[in-house]
Amino acid sequence: MKSASPEAAAELAQIITAAADLNPAITKPGDFTSLVEDVLRTADNWRAVLLEWHKEHTESAHRNYLLAAAVLDGAPAEVVHKGHKLLGKALGDQVHPTTGHRGPGIIELTHTIGAEMDADDRIRFVRPGYTEAVVDYFWVDRPHHVAAFTGWTAQQAANLPEDLGGPLADRVTAWVTRYTLAKRNFAILRTVATDWASQRLEDRAKDILVAVALDPLVGKHARDLYLAWAKAPDTADPSSQKGTPTPTALKKVLAAALVQLAPAYPQIALKRLAEIAANTEDTTVTNAVGDALTSLWGRPDLQNTTRDILTSWFNASQNHYRVAARRSFLHLACMANTDDVPVLLTSDGAGSDTWNINGWRCALDAEVTPGFQASFNTWMDAALKQPDFYPAVVMTFTEALFRSETDRTYLPERFLRTTHAAYGWAPAGAGELPSEHTRLRNDLLKALSEADPVVRPRQQHDQNA
Repeated sequence: MKSASPEAAAELAQIITAAADLNPAITKPGDFTSLVEDVLRTADNWRAVLLEWHKEHTESAHRNYLLAAAVLDGAPAEVVHKGHKLLGKALGDQVHPTTGHRGPGIIELTHTIGAEMDADDRIRFVRPGYTEAVVDYFWVDRPHHVAAFTGWTAQQAANLPEDLGGPLADRVTAWVTRYTLAKRNFAILRTVATDWASQRLEDRAKDILVAVALDPLVGKHARDLYLAWAKAPDTADPSSQKGTPTPTALKKVLAAALVQLAPAYPQIALKRLAEIAANTEDTTVTNAVGDALTSLWGRPDLQNTTRDILTSWFNASQNHYRVAARRSFLHLACMANTDDVPVLLTSDGAGSDTWNINGWRCALDAEVTPGFQASFNTWMDAALKQPDFYPAVVMTFTEALFRSETDRTYLPERFLRTTHAAYGWAPAGAGELPSEHTRLRNDLLKALSEADPVVRPRQQHDQNA
């Protein structure tokens, strides 16, 4: 260790300490010296050791047990045994159930792979760095099985109890990150992120994508790759690989990862979100983009950029952009401060904001959804509780009925949807007594009707008659 850098020496010291803790048989100074020599000799040379082991053990059952035990290091014996059977099925092996005492049992298999079984029947490897080396060996040796293997790890992490699944996910995350950085190979990263996103491990998948994208050496390549994923069409098939459509599960988790990347790379993150929205036919992906943009709005340094992007999407020719903008706007419109004032309304309530009007126009071009109703209710509640906001709210909803600021075509569909939402906020009842809610509802409906260019001349004619 004399020639090692301080960082490398510290890492080796940690490995030696961990190895000593895992090996209770060490009781003499000579034993510890032997352990240190073993660590230094094998820390970077496990592949040669594994090659010799694989040459001696050609049975799939043995190899699958080694791989399962490495991934599930520290798990109870029954978990490892069940895991290795499932791994065999995932890899396409013909698993023949044993009868009676035929074939090796758990203790014999554990001995064969060089692992130890604790007093509590948990299987562990006492060789430092060995578990990662086993996985790395498999990735290099069997690239055609990587997708099946990573799918199996995702299932294990998702289905095992948290005390087993959590550490497993941590280990695989570290392994995949280091492998991607060392090999400059992003195929496993894509496969793991997709499989984990498909197995309710979205946060883990997001963390892996962010970690690689922020790396100073390979981060740029990763960010460029994310752009290619965003531009590719959708597929529901999680096994889709490079040069093919991007799985919807991967697109959704990528949208979440881009929110985390935005502080360091705001333009890059927003560009990729835009491409995801433009190249999807899946509502859940569109919703993920809307959620991401809503999160970015909360950052003052990104608010103007986010506003500009949503402005361009409100009237975009592609429906994907409009759907993403609609969802994002309704999220924002539903947000209120501690005084129950919508965050999108001006602080003094004076006048109506053009951007808000365009957002409500976009929202009114689709059917009234629970999300729309909630946002509408937030604005009507603000007008009811704080009269200063009444003019801005009524003016916003009235102006939203026109096609655009320059095209004053009054759209009946928007009128009907606004009316529907108004009655959703203050339902009509037989023989109802006037209330603050019903009066505000009726005032709004009157303003909406009077704004209709067809109704206005008729009213003037009736007044002059």
